[in-house]
Amino acid sequence: MTRDKRVLAAGMLAAFCALDGVAEPTLAERLLVGHDAIRTVRCDIRRETAVDGRRVKTLSRVWYARPDRLRVETVTPEPRRILVDGTNIYKWVVGHAEGVRIPLAEAGDAELLQVRKVPGTAEDYLLRLRGGDEQVLESTEAFPDRRGYRLPGSESVAELEMDAAGRLARITLFNDADRARRLMQVEFSAWREPAAGIPFPCLQKAVVNGPDGKTIRETVRVSALAVNEPFDASLFDVSPQAASIRFISVDEMARRLADREKK
Repeated sequence: MTRDKRVLAAGMLAAFCALDGVAEPTLAERLLVGHDAIRTVRCDIRRETAVDGRRVKTLSRVWYARPDRLRVETVTPEPRRILVDGTNIYKWVVGHAEGVRIPLAEAGDAELLQVRKVPGTAEDYLLRLRGGDEQVLESTEAFPDRRGYRLPGSESVAELEMDAAGRLARITLFNDADRARRLMQVEFSAWREPAAGIPFPCLQKAVVNGPDGKTIRETVRVSALAVNEPFDASLFDVSPQAASIRFISVDEMARRLADREKK
């Protein structure tokens, strides 16, 4: 789907909503609709997190497919695996005898967000704005389209800013409507279109201001990006990848960890 077609689709959606008396979708929701054409993603994600002068680097290889298929191979700093086969979420550390199994039907919202967001995009942030009240903000030369949101079920508010090319440039989160304290700001750049009309921000820089006064800086780089290429179903089959792993529930794993700390 080209960008012009996505704009046309968004306009038609807004028109139908108006005719039916349904609230017009917000800009954040329209950006999410633009991701509907993404069926599969393959990419590498390099993440560098800095706090108190310490830096942690992670490298993960990711395969994603709708619906509810995900495979993440984190190779540094510790080899970890996440696999979602459409029914369960499996997590384990390579070399350990046990892992965790979470049925999707029992998974919490935060867990489902990590499974269902399209990797390499801004969905991690946009999905949190869905359903929030939207306000049009004053435009600037750098950001001709700016929107404000009150996060559903929260006092926090967010600002979403688009660049002159109509791409998401920045999201800023504040503690409340007075914007007295900035909680987080994420900038999106290095855009690529691995498939026609489907842009990805391959560089994402976040600054998080914690309640303890510490500042966390995180840089995410997306590479080896491929979109809508077919995957072999065996990629999401846990059996050959974790044949020797015994999977237990999250509650049982928590009890075991607590018992170890007591000893």
